[in-house]
Amino acid sequence: MFIQFQSTESIAHMNPSSAASSGSDLSLDLGLEVIDEIERRRQSLEILPRTEDGDIIFWDSCSREFFDQVSDRLEESDGKIPRLEYIDGRIIISELDTSPAHETGSRCCCSVVGMYNHNRTGSIDIPLAAVGSAGYNLHDRRRSCVAPDEQFTVPGRPGPNLVVEVGHSQSLRSLCNKADGYLRYSENIMLVAVVKIYENRALLFLLYQRSIFGRLLTDEEAVRPSLALSFGPVAMTRDQVQEFTKCTGMAAGHLRGYYANNQHKDPPCLGLGQALYQVSFPHHLLLSGDNLGEVDEAYMAFGDMETDLYELQDAILVEMPEA
Repeated sequence: MFIQFQSTESIAHMNPSSAASSGSDLSLDLGLEVIDEIERRRQSLEILPRTEDGDIIFWDSCSREFFDQVSDRLEESDGKIPRLEYIDGRIIISELDTSPAHETGSRCCCSVVGMYNHNRTGSIDIPLAAVGSAGYNLHDRRRSCVAPDEQFTVPGRPGPNLVVEVGHSQSLRSLCNKADGYLRYSENIMLVAVVKIYENRALLFLLYQRSIFGRLLTDEEAVRPSLALSFGPVAMTRDQVQEFTKCTGMAAGHLRGYYANNQHKDPPCLGLGQALYQVSFPHHLLLSGDNLGEVDEAYMAFGDMETDLYELQDAILVEMPEA
């Protein structure tokens, strides 16, 4: 059973001690009770409370400094370490267990970028270097720190050009809210690709593009996908389509691909080369060397990055055999 040994308020306002900042044992900073509670929560993730988005609340109402200390503590501990994020004053776990399908989806996105780089330069790191799931600081009032599944940046930029989020156990609402935060609270991120994997083997791809440059978005300015494609061999159900409309703020007619009651009568994604399932990542955003969508002269010869969603589908579904 989950036991809260101190009030949330008393923990949220803990300040780093001089002992900890000088490199002494972390227990001098957090205290043994807190360290014991961190370990209890790490071993009982399934029973912790969840947000409205379905994300696990590892710690509620805490400071960014406390989040940094907890992250450091877990990195030094033995055993499985969940990927922590600091969102809206909470320590959050978006994806409890990264399934083989989830991991394959992330790897495929890396392969697409690697091929794009190699075809032009012979290097898999130029012009887009992979940063992995390193924490990225957003510029909201709570100083949120998020950890994308994958992120890619033009060398020298302070933040990623392209962020990738793949969700299996993670809800679509959580994925869409993260995409909103990436573009709303960062001037650096230009593109966000979201892949949602459903248990019935339906698949959803969303591409978000920056349309306002050089400043953060206001609360009144909406963030919505520029492209939404259902690309699985199984149609998205009515409930899944309804969830899409709620999470994206878009009407079902903006969704293309294979889903129930599709007014476009689109065919399913069943092989390579189907025009509907070819996706382009605009080069002026993908390779922007600044926050204004300007591409460095060295990369002017690069075109858009193209990918066939059937290749992504095929790789993911190998890890999800039909029942």
